[in-house]
Parts: sequence; C-alpha cells; structure tokens
Amino acid sequence: MDSVIISRHPATTEWIKSCGIGIDAPVITGNATAADVAGKLVYGNIPLHLAALAEAVYAVEFHGSPPRGAEYSVQDMDVAGAHLTCYQVRDGVIKDDGFHRYYTIDDMGDDMPR
Repeated sequence: MDSVIISRHPATTEWIKSCGIGIDAPVITGNATAADVAGKLVYGNIPLHLAALAEAVYAVEFHGSPPRGAEYSVQDMDVAGAHLTCYQVRDGVIKDDGFHRYYTIDDMGDDMPR
C-alpha cells in the first residue's frame, strides 16, 4: 500500500522516518490534497475531511505537552512523548443536520511507540 508523510515541520518528518516506517514515502510539506491521501497510509496530522479519504492515518500525538510556539527538534518531540496512533476515519455520516456533519473515527489500537 502506498504511504505518504505529511508535515510542515522538518523535525516531525525526521522523527517519523526515524520510527522505521515510511522511509521511502514521499513527503508533502504544504497543504495536502484529496489526491495526495486517497487510499494511502498517511503519516502526520491532517484534517478530518482528508483523513476520511485515506486508508488510515498515523497521527503524531504526545503523552506530555507538545512543543509549541517555535520550530522544534526530534529531541523535543522525544521529551514530550511523541508517538504515532493509527486512526481510520470514514465519511459514514452518523448525523447530518444540514449544518454539521459527523464522522466515524476508529482508534485502531495500533499505537507505534518509539
């Protein structure tokens, strides 16, 4: 299955690659499109409407406070407890009241600690 890494932060891209997954995956540093993610394994954090098109999204999450406010390093991410959590988001509308659209999100229980 095709994979892609999506992040505007160089340290996040480096950190994801250091996890031993997605090494050969292309990296998108700008705004991702539907074509960039459709049917792929995505490593990085993307909006829900794009996540619904991906096969799965490995989101970068933190056990502690995430680095904020300035560009951060791989070491900053490690100190903050960075890890990947796999999600599948489906556009199986639970409820659509004409103003709000509710997505189904499944935490696949496939965490990938570093």
